[in-house]
Amino acid sequence: MARNLAQKLKPPNEYAPPTLPFEPSEINRILEAIERIGNREHANIFEARRSTRAFIELLLYSGLRISDAAKIEKARLNPRPGIWCCGR
Repeated sequence: MARNLAQKLKPPNEYAPPTLPFEPSEINRILEAIERIGNREHANIFEARRSTRAFIELLLYSGLRISDAAKIEKARLNPRPGIWCCGR
C-alpha cells in the first residue's frame, strides 16, 4: 500500500479525567458496607454478604470490568490465600 490511510484520522479527544484507584480508606468503607447488607430471606443473608464480598474483591484486585466480572464462571477462578487468578 503506497499511502497511509490512517494519516487522515484525528486522535480522540479525552474529556473525562482518568479513572483513579480507590484510596485505602474508601476500600475499607466499601468492605465495611458489605456487613450492613440486608436480605428479606434471613437464612441467606450470610451467603449474600459472602458472595458480595467475593465480587467486590474480584473487581478491586483483578482489574476486570463489572460486566466481565459478572459473567466469569467460578471454575475459571483459582483462589489461593491472598491471590485470585483467572485462568483461560
